[in-house]
Amino acid sequence: PGALVAWLGARIPADVPLRCFLYLENACELNCEFCGLPGARSASLAGHAGAAVPHGQRFPPGQDLIDSAGFQGQLDFLRRQRPLAELCVTGNDWCAHPRLDALLEALNSEEGPPLSLYGPSLGLSDPALRDRVLALPGLSELRLSLHSSSEEVHDQVSGVPGSAARLQALLAWIAREAPHLALRVNAVLTRRVVGTLPETLRWLDERSLRVSLLAYIPDRDVGASLELGPRPRDLMLPWSLVRAALD
Repeated sequence: PGALVAWLGARIPADVPLRCFLYLENACELNCEFCGLPGARSASLAGHAGAAVPHGQRFPPGQDLIDSAGFQGQLDFLRRQRPLAELCVTGNDWCAHPRLDALLEALNSEEGPPLSLYGPSLGLSDPALRDRVLALPGLSELRLSLHSSSEEVHDQVSGVPGSAARLQALLAWIAREAPHLALRVNAVLTRRVVGTLPETLRWLDERSLRVSLLAYIPDRDVGASLELGPRPRDLMLPWSLVRAALD
């Protein structure tokens, strides 16, 4: 990867940003209907033939999924790149990483690379974590997951009651207190989400928020025979519904 980044950095125009993504696949606080590895259903999926191995089995609580020294090495490499490469930390939810304190400590440097953070980010509704993250010197962009402006619909999608209210309050606070930060939301398009998409887009527009609409494309029928939630094919929607909602 280091050689590839160096090769690209030497060939792309100076005004084209080079962004390196670090995907942290750890357990998430949410239990979204479209997720193939929902945390709340992990126990029921354990041992089921043909199901994806749940987070609880793949990543036991407290396991160091990316060690601090390895993360520091990545940061040191990015600092040496010219033009300076941006680091985007993403994943199931970087806020829930078991070594979050060490990761944030490493990022809290004036010499760090430009930084963007993508994820559900429900943990940022905690004022202490929110303030610590927004104080990171290199932070330039933050993306949160909000699937509907309807609190009821978003909570149904996320599987966590009250998550919409927490996220909406967080978005309002950041827009008011950190206007310099590029703030966006992600929404995963399922049948439930597209039903309120026109209202959601109007709600976002009124707040001058940009949105990335993500396609839901499952790779397997996880848990369908166990009746653990909607079957993936029942969540998928034809493009015609998306087009109608956008129109």
